[in-house]
Amino acid sequence: MIMSFSSKLLLLVLGVNLLLSVSQVPVQVELSYPERVKIGDIANITVTVKNTWSSEIPSIIICDNVTHTCRFIGSLQPGQEDFLTYQAKILEPGMYTFYFSVDIPSLNYTSTYYAHIRGTMYNSLLPVVLFSGPLFLTILFYKRRSRIFFAMAVIGMILWVLYGVWSVEHSLILRFSTEICLSCLGLEAEERAIKLSPESEAKLKSLESEVHIILFTSEHCKACPAAKHLLSLVSNASEGMVKYVELDIATHKSEAEEYGVRFVPTIIVGNVKIEGVPSDKYLVDVIVKEAGGG
Repeated sequence: MIMSFSSKLLLLVLGVNLLLSVSQVPVQVELSYPERVKIGDIANITVTVKNTWSSEIPSIIICDNVTHTCRFIGSLQPGQEDFLTYQAKILEPGMYTFYFSVDIPSLNYTSTYYAHIRGTMYNSLLPVVLFSGPLFLTILFYKRRSRIFFAMAVIGMILWVLYGVWSVEHSLILRFSTEICLSCLGLEAEERAIKLSPESEAKLKSLESEVHIILFTSEHCKACPAAKHLLSLVSNASEGMVKYVELDIATHKSEAEEYGVRFVPTIIVGNVKIEGVPSDKYLVDVIVKEAGGG
């Protein structure tokens, strides 16, 4: 059976449409951030996500290396957009790379976006001023042959050289890495050693009623293992009086929406919602209050 030209053309059109629908990017992501930030100031990063898909996207998960956590955006209708904001305090000079992993579980789509921010020691005009001053004095010296201008020019050049040497020694130029020095950003590493204080252990052993906890996590959340480890210590110290269940927000969307979870890890103790990894003292105090002992 020989296909007609119109049949071939129809199949070609259907194939192209299928290819375009498969290759279509479901979201448009834009990063807004300053290219330069003075040392000691805070860099504000805004991640805007717009639904370019032909139907509703139920949830979008965004993981980052600014806070080493994951947050998620609720359902977006076609053409609708939402945004998340991040803040990082730059404490050392250098070039920093921040990444934001956008994951859409329902569409099996993942993509990563980068923001490059340079931490500068001074205002960008300072090197120009330091260099142009001695240069101007040198020109005046050649025109007027003045020893005063000559001395000032020499001193200015020496200061310029010292400034250049100091800049080279203290700058971390072109440090592109997805593993950011957290101490440079004024953040505490989530991999810190977690343990319960004797006071917390004593309070947990004195519990007389069970407390049930929900821990919301995500696959790419780097702080979630720390939260899970803390809850494991709490459960063991309470001798089974504290029980917790771990829920992935990608597969438990309805539960996450019910508790208003927009950040992972999130710990739910009764009516109390704890975002991030809390101190053992605060978590235990909340548990004791929930058990009716505080």
